[in-house]
Amino acid sequence: MNLVLDYSWGRPDPTWMKRANITGVLRYLCDSPGSTGKKLTPEELNALLNAGLSVAAIWQETVDAPTKGETAGKRDGQRAREAMKNLRAPAGAAVYFAADSEKVTAKQAASYLAAARPVLAPYRVGLYGGIDVITGTQKILGEASAYWWQTAAWSGSRISTRLHLYQGLHRGNFGGHQVDGNTAYGNDWGQFTQLTN
Repeated sequence: MNLVLDYSWGRPDPTWMKRANITGVLRYLCDSPGSTGKKLTPEELNALLNAGLSVAAIWQETVDAPTKGETAGKRDGQRAREAMKNLRAPAGAAVYFAADSEKVTAKQAASYLAAARPVLAPYRVGLYGGIDVITGTQKILGEASAYWWQTAAWSGSRISTRLHLYQGLHRGNFGGHQVDGNTAYGNDWGQFTQLTN
């Protein structure tokens, strides 16, 4: 198992993260409405990769986007694809779409992901959420249909047996920056280590 950090406005030093045995990071492709500075930039991405860290992407503008259905899934999938292309991310890399609210149901998340998947190609969809939305969406779409990232929030002590990532630490401090800590299960959690030409 590997330790992976996700963070929004903080920017821990990539070299320091590598020395601390962090293996990768998850970073946002977009800023939330009304806020700036959360988005991964090409310069930051280069610094992370040059330090030997793996990177995967997160798409989240609101906490409950999957409740908006297929139309939102298609729109967000298209926008995430353009963001990944602009960063020169390689085909096959994952974008985790956030169900960051207990209001999101598995049925809604499945509909949203199913709409995002074809327009996101050649990138792969992932889902972030609590255990009920993760396991419920897996039952609807199939376990092999996406990357799965469960948060301890809304999960109690339950952890799915079919995960790529588990977010157990919220708002920890790393080098003076607020981060969340995640355990990566297996060697493939949708990350990439180099850019396309």
